Amino acid sequence: MQARVRETLEGAAIDRNPFPHVVVQDILPESFFRQLSRVVPPVGEFQPDDEIKANLRISEDNTFFTRAPAEFRSAWGRLRDDVFRDVVAPLLARRFAGDIRQKYGALFSPDIAEEIVAAGFAANDGRIMARKPGYNLRPHSDPAHFAITLLLYLTAADDASSGALCLFRPERKPELRKTGTYYPEREEGIGVELVREIPIRENLFVAFVNTENALHGVRIEPGAASEKERLAYQAHIVPLSDPRLDLERYLDRLEDPVAIARWREYHERRLVKLSAKPVKNGRRASS
Repeated sequence: MQARVRETLEGAAIDRNPFPHVVVQDILPESFFRQLSRVVPPVGEFQPDDEIKANLRISEDNTFFTRAPAEFRSAWGRLRDDVFRDVVAPLLARRFAGDIRQKYGALFSPDIAEEIVAAGFAANDGRIMARKPGYNLRPHSDPAHFAITLLLYLTAADDASSGALCLFRPERKPELRKTGTYYPEREEGIGVELVREIPIRENLFVAFVNTENALHGVRIEPGAASEKERLAYQAHIVPLSDPRLDLERYLDRLEDPVAIARWREYHERRLVKLSAKPVKNGRRASS
């Protein structure tokens, strides 16, 4: 299975319109994909966010995961570890190396980007996302520290109107004034152009470099979906050396005023959160 996924991703064409991404149909062997789909618990056993969204994080630290059936934890642990961590993350980090370096150069500075890239990357645990009809996610970029976004779809849509991943081009480069999920239309009044719609289907894999221009969204028209929920596994490739944890050292090395303001605001918010954590045995809990 690892060899098949590796060969498929090596041969996948990188599309740079509107930002660097790859789209792969049927990335997993059919038998393993069917096993993954079969053992997913009912959405009612996911962690609910609201009436439309729910998530199941693939982590032994998550109570919703640990109380799920053993066959689910085994199969999805294999996907997380054997496929995404061992194959997908190192391969895509290599194929997108230049784009990743440029991304962190813009986010921090070129010299800091070199340090981040030199430390390497890995896939995080990820989560299964359940989204009901009527879900509409506006054009956005993912949190700034993510290098690459990875998506594996578990359910299908008949066409783009009943479920599509939408890729957008901003009318100008967003400044990325905040480090979390970023909506440039709301934050900076930036208009966007829809460039590509990728209808959701089973065993579809999409990966893209999470630059400030990597605007994407999801649309499921009310009443258009034939199933109750759309399911997708989302993970991210992240730096092994998280620059956010060493900002006191990095802040003095930043030159771009926007980057300074962005990371100083993040650093101040993090310090407030840390100060609010309870002290145990004379030590304050870490973030």
